Amino acid sequence: MMTHRTLIVPLAHVPLADALCSALAGPAGSGMFTTRLQPAGGGAASHAIASGQIEEQFAALLPLYDAPGQPETIFALAQQAGAPVTLEQITALLNAVDVSEGDPFAAMERLGLQMVRGVLP
Repeated sequence: MMTHRTLIVPLAHVPLADALCSALAGPAGSGMFTTRLQPAGGGAASHAIASGQIEEQFAALLPLYDAPGQPETIFALAQQAGAPVTLEQITALLNAVDVSEGDPFAAMERLGLQMVRGVLP
């Protein structure tokens, strides 16, 4: 089964988020965080967003509302997949990411972010 999630990740954590999504979900999880976000008033990109359907087994691992996420389970799966990552890195990522079920534009508004305007280099 699939469920909808919107993930907003600080840019510093995007390489790890990309690597984990790719390692755990295969090709379906590759390249998820290509849309950059900036503060609503303008400025440099500070976050990336991915929004859409994901498998419920992966959604259950992510923090949502009062649920903190499952860093130990993600770490075990990453180890099985051969991903060179530590439990501390995964925990930091889960503490930094904003995960919601709803509309990505509502999540961006709630966080005071907008899609990057203009042409990217």
